Amino acid sequence: MKPCSFTIFTRQSKAKDSEIDFLCQGLLDLGFTLDDDNPELIIVVGGDGSLLKAIHEFNFNGLFLLINSGHLGFFSDYSIGELSNFMDDIVDSDPIIEDLPLLKININGEENYALNDLVIQAGRTCEFNLSINNIHFTSSRASGIVVGTAVSSTGYLASLNAPIVVSDPGIYMYSFIAPVFNRLFPNTISKAILSTNDVLSISASDPYEISLDGIPMNKDNECEVSILLSSTKEVKLLHLKEVSNINRIRKSISEIED
Repeated sequence: MKPCSFTIFTRQSKAKDSEIDFLCQGLLDLGFTLDDDNPELIIVVGGDGSLLKAIHEFNFNGLFLLINSGHLGFFSDYSIGELSNFMDDIVDSDPIIEDLPLLKININGEENYALNDLVIQAGRTCEFNLSINNIHFTSSRASGIVVGTAVSSTGYLASLNAPIVVSDPGIYMYSFIAPVFNRLFPNTISKAILSTNDVLSISASDPYEISLDGIPMNKDNECEVSILLSSTKEVKLLHLKEVSNINRIRKSISEIED
């Protein structure tokens, strides 16, 4: 990989200062330049939550690479104990860029983006009305709803028994959290998969909390949300090893590694 500007982003990770210093000095010695404001390469030392935080901090711009010092490290190719291997590979390997689509989310007229998921959650059951492409789709009372991209299907959505997406980044899905099934809401469609061209609209009432990629946004009493996969904005992950989503899922779910 050719030297470029970089920064190191870490957030309460298990990485020691000596490891961060080793990483930073090693890159400087290779001709990379430190730029904390407008870096081309953002190296995140931490876990998947730290990566998502960095992606939002840098407004989805730049190349992101995760060195895992957290727990799961779904998006990582290296652990914090493999810094020497990483330093060798960044010199000798050709970079592989993985483009991941974002959810484009309009919340009460304000445009937002998320790589992983949108979560709307209330302290009690509240009523949700869902439309797809301006056609009413389903209504239910539920504790909340999760809308996520394909890469989020192994996270919160999986705990709601949504399917794991193996190889199609061009879809997204929703799943209600604890939906009500009774004579008032007998036909709740509790989860569904949508395509790139589908626009999901959500109307919710009662006090609720909303978060994007695990980052709290606001609290309110009503929300009008419209969601689609963005056709113009993506997150770019940098890899120095071959990317296999199948292996990534196997490793994170069943601990199977080659």
